[in-house]
Amino acid sequence: MTTVLALDPGYGNTKVCIDGRIACLQSAIARPQAVGMAAIGMKTASQVDIIRLGGQEFAIGPGTWHWGSLLSGRDYSALASLERRALAFGTLAMLLKPGSYVMDHMVVGLPVPAAQG
Repeated sequence: MTTVLALDPGYGNTKVCIDGRIACLQSAIARPQAVGMAAIGMKTASQVDIIRLGGQEFAIGPGTWHWGSLLSGRDYSALASLERRALAFGTLAMLLKPGSYVMDHMVVGLPVPAAQG
C-alpha cells in the first residue's frame, strides 16, 4: 500500500492528511508563559502541547491564546518559519504514534502565487 502525506500550511490552519486521516491545528505561540491564566487568579483554562524546535518552545493547538501572544505571519516567507514548522510537526503528531515512518509521497499545498514564484 502506498502511503501519502499531504500538508497544507495555510494562513490560518495547518492541515495534514495521511491516507485519508485528517488533522488540523491553527495556533502557535513562541516562548509560552509558564503561568497561563494563573497570573490573573484563575486555573489554567486550557492545556497546550509544547513543541521544541530550533532552540525555541512553541505552544500549539486550541486555547494557546491563554499562554501568550499568537504568532501570525501572513506573508509567503512565513510558510517556512519555525512556528509554521512547529504547527506542521504538531499536526503530524496528532495522527502518528511515536516511531519511524516511511512515506511514499508527500504533497504540499501552496498558495498559487508562491507556487508560481
